[in-house]
Amino acid sequence: MEEIRNLPLPKLVQVIVSGGDEEKTAAAACLAELVQDRTPNGPRTKVREAGGIKPLIALARDGSDAQKEHAAAALWKLAREEENVLVIVDADGMVPLIELLRSGTDAQKEHACGALGNLATADVGQAAVRRAGGLPPLVALARDGSSGQKEDAAAALANLAMDEENKRAIREAGGIPPLVELTRDGSTDQRSDAVGALANLADDLENQVAIREAGGIPPLVSLASAGDEQQKEDAAGALWNLANDEANRDAICEAGGLGALVKISGEGSDSAKEHAVGALCKLATHSLLVRMAIREAGGIPP
Repeated sequence: MEEIRNLPLPKLVQVIVSGGDEEKTAAAACLAELVQDRTPNGPRTKVREAGGIKPLIALARDGSDAQKEHAAAALWKLAREEENVLVIVDADGMVPLIELLRSGTDAQKEHACGALGNLATADVGQAAVRRAGGLPPLVALARDGSSGQKEDAAAALANLAMDEENKRAIREAGGIPPLVELTRDGSTDQRSDAVGALANLADDLENQVAIREAGGIPPLVSLASAGDEQQKEDAAGALWNLANDEANRDAICEAGGLGALVKISGEGSDSAKEHAVGALCKLATHSLLVRMAIREAGGIPP
């Protein structure tokens, strides 16, 4: 509806509140398009200031399929701003987004994943998504979703895994095996998101055991050896955390991790070098044979 598209932003919000069904759909689609603009104090800020976030949440909960899809897409982009995250959380916006994860269309699920992942960039969002029951359906999508859903779910879990309680809750929801599988067999983007999630999850003693038992160490070593720069950094960070566990130190050495970590320590980014050196220091406490192997791999100057 061209007349809807030409309305100023505050009027679009008003249409979502009180317009007819077709008008609401068109207005939600317009807002979803407008908030792709990342300009500071731009549409993402103006939607909040116009009171548009709560009506979008209501549409994501009670609207038609098309309205839910557009509303979730808009909330995905709006949640990139911290002040918007606070408004969405305060209005329990996680609840309809999580329901879309469970029973929405493919597009609704993908948009809801993205929105929840952005909410989880803030501490308040990480806790809110967990309390609203968002972890199990995200794990289910990381395991069984479409390619895009798996990528977005892994990215959301990576952000959520920065919270201490979420580290445990993701493990208990069965989140580690699908993330290991994506690290091993996923697309480049899926691997990047999954290795980031495993690096955050590995900062927990029980998760360190669970990652090893799920077969996670060989694919992490593989990414440390042959991944892109960010993958190498995250994989080295995961191996650093995993090396707290004695059995993991054995597994890292058996998987060829020493050579990969030594190479990163000499050639990687500053952060990757820090992670690799940290991992090597922990591995070096394992045994004299490991220290000798590190030296032979070039990790200790002659």
